[in-house]
Amino acid sequence: MNTSFLAYIAELHRAVHAIGLFLDTSLDGEISQAEALVIIHLSAQSSPTINELHHAFLHRRSTLTSVLDRMEGKGLIKRVTAEADRRSVTVTLTAKGTRVAGAIASALDRLRGEVESSLPIAERDVVRLRNVADRASQMASEGGK
Repeated sequence: MNTSFLAYIAELHRAVHAIGLFLDTSLDGEISQAEALVIIHLSAQSSPTINELHHAFLHRRSTLTSVLDRMEGKGLIKRVTAEADRRSVTVTLTAKGTRVAGAIASALDRLRGEVESSLPIAERDVVRLRNVADRASQMASEGGK
């Protein structure tokens, strides 16, 4: 058993949870961790389909639908039938969602600054951590094959 990999996964999970709590505090509880992640994704990718969001987050479809319903109710997103394929629905940020995306980016930039002031991080370190996280996610979603 590789205990260092297990410890890495546990720390990764803990970090994601802690960052979610940090965002909750920074945004006065306005949005959930799941909503923040969707907003971050939408601000980086223009009008993904719901199916693309599902593949990005690997939520159960019912869970993703609930998150999107809450976000739409808060005026953060809008769902639009895709012109190219009327069976597909795309998701975009509203003006309010774009403002919240900016607040998330500012909060995360502050956090990055605090982390880097206490522990200098080279870009190659970030790339390596991301590669390990991406590979673990990919392999786990494929059932470890």
